[in-house]
Amino acid sequence: MKENWLNENLCSFDEKVRVELGPQLIELPCTEQTLSDEVTAPHYKEGSPDALGRTIVKGEKMTCVDWRSKQAPKVWKIYQNVDGVFTKIDESEDKDTALEAARKIAKGI
Repeated sequence: MKENWLNENLCSFDEKVRVELGPQLIELPCTEQTLSDEVTAPHYKEGSPDALGRTIVKGEKMTCVDWRSKQAPKVWKIYQNVDGVFTKIDESEDKDTALEAARKIAKGI
């Protein structure tokens, strides 16, 4: 199993498993405040899809990608290549924990 760092935020294990630093999905109540560009990205607005494809409706919950880590820290996401598509299987706030999990998965494939 070859561990290959493609950049400082992305490590590949023989293109079977990857670990990548990225933003979290967060759930917020849909209000005027949370729809403001200071809280969420401009494309999150009433009537538009949230990060899970559900229509954003005021008064309900919406899921957003926290790209700038305003609400939650970035996490190390673990992906496994399944039939040519990398599918997320786990995540960790700790880099070493994510890498160890990815190594175990890659060894088991």
